[in-house]
Amino acid sequence: MMNSLSSLLTVSRHLPDEENMLSAYKAERFKLQTPNGQSVADVGCEPILHMRNFQATKKLPEKLVDQILHTKDKGML
Repeated sequence: MMNSLSSLLTVSRHLPDEENMLSAYKAERFKLQTPNGQSVADVGCEPILHMRNFQATKKLPEKLVDQILHTKDKGML
């Protein structure tokens, strides 16, 4: 289903979910991990958080700068 009010209403009509009909909508894929053990959801959100920080402060976040400068040290290249 696409994100829309009608889709939300369709799903909400099944609440409470006594028959477990909503299990198909669970975000199980976000429980996956990268090869070095990080949550896929955390890794995916990181660039967004860096962008928000940059927009708010008008300077690159220290964590991002550190990642860029020390990528080779951490075996990422």
